[in-house]
Amino acid sequence: MALWSRPDAIHLDVERTQSAERVRAHQLIDVHLTVRNAGSNLAEVRLWDRVPRRLAIVDGDADALTSLAPGDTVELTYTLQGARGDYHLPGILAEARDPFGLFAVQTGVRSPARLLVLRALAQAEIGDHPLFEELDNLPTRLFPTRAQLVLVSPLAHDDFPMLRALRARGYALAIVAPDAVRFERQRLADRPEVEMAASLLRSERRLLIRQLRAVGIHVVDWNVETPLEEAIHRAWRRMPRWTAPQRS
Repeated sequence: MALWSRPDAIHLDVERTQSAERVRAHQLIDVHLTVRNAGSNLAEVRLWDRVPRRLAIVDGDADALTSLAPGDTVELTYTLQGARGDYHLPGILAEARDPFGLFAVQTGVRSPARLLVLRALAQAEIGDHPLFEELDNLPTRLFPTRAQLVLVSPLAHDDFPMLRALRARGYALAIVAPDAVRFERQRLADRPEVEMAASLLRSERRLLIRQLRAVGIHVVDWNVETPLEEAIHRAWRRMPRWTAPQRS
């Protein structure tokens, strides 16, 4: 009897959605999966999403035990949160058993997703105060000459004249520059035109950083996969002591 009821091969289609792909630490993320049986009848099948161990399920369930006739669907809905990290959810596992529990068939079904959990700084947004619209017009009553200014910016080519002017006015400038080129390249497909564009952007970024350092501006070239504290500590150990520019 059990041999007659042995499960056939499992064929499933999976659709995944999640409320965000990039969040701050411990922010809640809602995940929803729809699993459809594209094969034969499954009298008893267990489904579970392969959630990385460092992510916590705080609501709902990432697994289900059910039966699926051909064409039937089942939904998994749950909520995640986690500490800083780059997480990959590869897909679900499915295991079908016969009614007597004597035989089992297991398979994996790809439904990949990525979740990037960042520190609060990486989620910061630009303020709308008029003071920050034109940095080359900083009021000296708030930022006296020789003050230390720390800027967080991915850097653009047209930033150089304004930053050089601030340095010439006597400000000690330090820039924490998240490497947006490296970050975005990891999210794009491996195609020749993508790699060529990324290579050009990397070259422009390296040139700009060299120009800034040449006029005495400290730059922390930050790979966002590295904790910010660690990146700053490494960069500060290599930086020379700051001195004010000489006035003629």
